[in-house]
Amino acid sequence: MSVLTQRTETTSRGNLGRILIGCAVMFTILQLGVTWLARVLDQTWAALIVTGLMLVVALILEKSFFKRSISQGFLALGFGRPNPRAILVALIIGIIMLTFFPIFTLSTGAPVSLKSDWLWILLAIIALNGIGEETLFRGYVFGGLRREAG
Repeated sequence: MSVLTQRTETTSRGNLGRILIGCAVMFTILQLGVTWLARVLDQTWAALIVTGLMLVVALILEKSFFKRSISQGFLALGFGRPNPRAILVALIIGIIMLTFFPIFTLSTGAPVSLKSDWLWILLAIIALNGIGEETLFRGYVFGGLRREAG
């Protein structure tokens, strides 16, 4: 085994360890943060705070572990210019999904009702699940593994 191959293998193992440590830290923030904050705050506020904290921690980890600037960290986590075709597909799927409830109501006669604060709850869902979890898993973990695998 050449020195270059050995050095690359060691660096790759080190980066894998950094990815796993970062994942553990961010997962702990995600899991315990929401659970703890939801006891003292509204669930939406808890989700917004934890999501913000997760983004800050992810950027700090990108900077300290992988020596990326803030803008490079955002790009590494998947926050870049979206693909127009992907947006179009997401819109089409979203419209199809949103037609479920009116069709269900018309076909069954069952009423569909929303809580009065449904928009506030939706904000928490988008922040925590759409941004927080996706940053952790798709951006940090899978993005890091994809970069390591080449």
